[in-house]
Amino acid sequence: MGYDSYGGHGIAPEHLLASLKIGDAAIDGEHERLFGELYRLRQEMLAGGAASGGRSGFQSTLGTIGATMMAHFEHEERFFATLGMPESEVLCHLGAHREIVHQYAELNLRLLQDPSLDSEAVLTMVQEWIFYHLIRYDLKMRPYVALMHSE
Repeated sequence: MGYDSYGGHGIAPEHLLASLKIGDAAIDGEHERLFGELYRLRQEMLAGGAASGGRSGFQSTLGTIGATMMAHFEHEERFFATLGMPESEVLCHLGAHREIVHQYAELNLRLLQDPSLDSEAVLTMVQEWIFYHLIRYDLKMRPYVALMHSE
C-alpha cells in the first residue's frame, strides 16, 4: 500500500493488515480500503482537519469512509449466509453494524451543526469503528471462512 507508518505508531499497515485477514479476498480487500481511507483521514486531520470550512478534505474523506463502510456491511451481511455461522453470532454482528451506522449518522449531524468539531476526536471515533469492529466481530468469521475453503 505504500504507507510509511500508520497513526504515528510505527506500525506498517501491511503487517497490521496481514494479522487481521479473515481469509476471504473480497472482505479482506474491503478492510484494506477502509484502512487506507483511515490513513487518509489522519493525513487530512494533520493538514487542517474539519475546521477548514465547507466541504474540506477531512469531511470528504469521512464521507468516503461512510460510503465504504455501508457497502462493506451490506457485503458482509450477504456473506454471512454462506458461512454457516451460529445465528447468535450473526445477530450480534448485525447489531454492531447498526450501531456504527447510527453513530456515523449522529456524527454527520453534529458536523453539520458544528463544522469545527475536534477532528482528532472524530478520527478516534472512526478508528474505533474500524479497528474495534474488525477485531471484535469480523475476526470471528475467520474459522468459518477457513472451513468453507477447506470443503
